[in-house]
Amino acid sequence: MALNNDEWRQIDYLLCLTKPFYEYTLALSKTRDVTAHLVFQIYNMLFEHLEKSIKQLQRKHVPWKQQMLSSLEAGRLKLDEYYSQTDHDRDHIYAISTMLAPDNRFQFFLTDDWTKEWRDKYRASFQDTLLPYQERQAMTINDRPGICRSEKSVQND
Repeated sequence: MALNNDEWRQIDYLLCLTKPFYEYTLALSKTRDVTAHLVFQIYNMLFEHLEKSIKQLQRKHVPWKQQMLSSLEAGRLKLDEYYSQTDHDRDHIYAISTMLAPDNRFQFFLTDDWTKEWRDKYRASFQDTLLPYQERQAMTINDRPGICRSEKSVQND
């Protein structure tokens, strides 16, 4: 039994819809590098792809396209569910990883995709995470032999 042109169009459309998900999954599974700093960027691209596809299908009235639309909307809800879990992970680790990436830094969160509330929350988490390292760094510097803290300490030795 061969597929007709309409069925091939449906398959082609499904391939176009799932291609970004496939490509990101493949790219992430192939790398041995750290990828936590890419999480928000990838989610944003996937959301944009789904929203664009949903918007295109909302104008269509062909039954299979309407079924595709309801499936995309369900997929969007599932992606929302997964995305919301990034806020519950240890101290906003994905946001902190994004800020530590040299090509992102905090600038990543200065787009319209992020509210001031989230920016403030992520900045505070970043600062809280850095605090123990800053304290350890300060103790290490103060405990180094041969480093004088002031002229008085030199005179008292």
